[in-house]
Amino acid sequence: MRNKTNGTFATVGNCCVKKFLGLPSDLIFEAIKRVRADGNKSLNAEALEYARRMGWINDLEADFFLRIMCKRVMTDKQPAKKRQINAKFLLQMRHARTRPATPA
Repeated sequence: MRNKTNGTFATVGNCCVKKFLGLPSDLIFEAIKRVRADGNKSLNAEALEYARRMGWINDLEADFFLRIMCKRVMTDKQPAKKRQINAKFLLQMRHARTRPATPA
């Protein structure tokens, strides 16, 4: 987190993120861990909503992912699009560690 008064950054845990930002950080971090381990796995609704609010993915990508996230059988193109969205999310998370989070 970044202190708006003096501009310093501090690393905080889930409790502080939940308290000060109101984010379901435990669920978002759970999704990150799962997708980092296997790019074919699904993000959860909380991670998708966060990414959408941050402008990392658009409404169409979020809606697509929500429709297919629990499917066992997908078309030939759906798994590739899912992996693409996962990669986009993980890339933005890596970049977010070096800059302050500001929703779009």
